[in-house]
Amino acid sequence: MIHVVPVNWAHVVKAKLFEQVVRNKAYTDNILESMSNAVMTLDSDGYIVTANQASLKLFPPEVTGVTPVGMQAEFFLGPDNFWLNKSINKVLYDGEADEVFEADLYVPYSSTVATVNVSTRPLSDPRTQDLGCLL
Repeated sequence: MIHVVPVNWAHVVKAKLFEQVVRNKAYTDNILESMSNAVMTLDSDGYIVTANQASLKLFPPEVTGVTPVGMQAEFFLGPDNFWLNKSINKVLYDGEADEVFEADLYVPYSSTVATVNVSTRPLSDPRTQDLGCLL
């Protein structure tokens, strides 16, 4: 006698989709970490969601005393980087991209100053829902 085991195809499809999502996230994370430029993403409330290794070299936690992820960007960057906070607000509140060239970026809690070019862009999903911004 042959026993036929019913297959729940919905579970098979869900498992394959989940596997694909995990692979895509790992791929995207690897791209972000491989970039030599500092990249940070902020949510629509101005909190830092991601910071790649290059950004952690620019803002070393051993110097700043904190890891930027989870902090409000305006608080983390401090008043010396008012120009960057202004650029972030332009994106978050007006939805306009901004670029600043050869600006002095002050590393919080340190005397380090770096001359940087910064591109601040809106971050949105395919349905044009505002997700925050990309630095």
